[in-house]
Amino acid sequence: MGRWLEHIIQVYRDTFGVAFSKEQIEGLAALGVELPSPQKLEEDWQEHYSEAMAYYYQRGNLCVPLLFKTENGFALGRWLYHERLLAKSSTPSRPYMEAHREKLTNIGMTWDYQTVSTWDQNYEIAKSYYDVHGNICINGAAEINGIKIGRWLIAQRSLFHRGKLSKERTLKLEAIGVDWCSPFSQKWNAQYEEAKNFFQENGHLHIPIRLKSLYTWCTAQRKKYNDGKLDAGQIILLNEIGMQWK
Repeated sequence: MGRWLEHIIQVYRDTFGVAFSKEQIEGLAALGVELPSPQKLEEDWQEHYSEAMAYYYQRGNLCVPLLFKTENGFALGRWLYHERLLAKSSTPSRPYMEAHREKLTNIGMTWDYQTVSTWDQNYEIAKSYYDVHGNICINGAAEINGIKIGRWLIAQRSLFHRGKLSKERTLKLEAIGVDWCSPFSQKWNAQYEEAKNFFQENGHLHIPIRLKSLYTWCTAQRKKYNDGKLDAGQIILLNEIGMQWK
């Protein structure tokens, strides 16, 4: 009864009551179920739409990451995702309001969520950071709105250096201040390149003791990792060449 009732209430909310007859609403009231009026549901929707509109006017699009929350804590990404689901599953008995569809379409809503790529969503977060701070100096472990944007930027640099980042994406990232230099020291980079060469030649990173310098360096990286002192970006790079942490 509990789950059934929850489902019924959710359907009522999603359809603003239009999927329910007067008798059905009265029957739910007789069970002690308090349903918000269609007017209250519409007011709530308009409030959420205002958040979407503010995002659009600030960024020029509605490519909102799923986990994105506004400054006041509203889960805008999840709300838009839910709106897409409602529109996609719309039926005569459970309709999606065309007035809502039109309003969201007018501010750039992409109704097929699959066309909003994860890359574009992450880029929008990075761009938002740049717009506020004037730079893209983000720590490798940084998270923004639940997105591990620091790791994402490290991955983009890695793709660039391997020649696997498209020209279009390269230009977009450079437009928000991304430089392609490694944020780590020259000495660390040199040792990493030596480790990468060993991995490419041998298919593993089990360094023999006779290669004293490289063996010592890899051992030091494992210790820093286990002590929680290794940068998130360095961890990603070492994982790419088969580092075993134990």
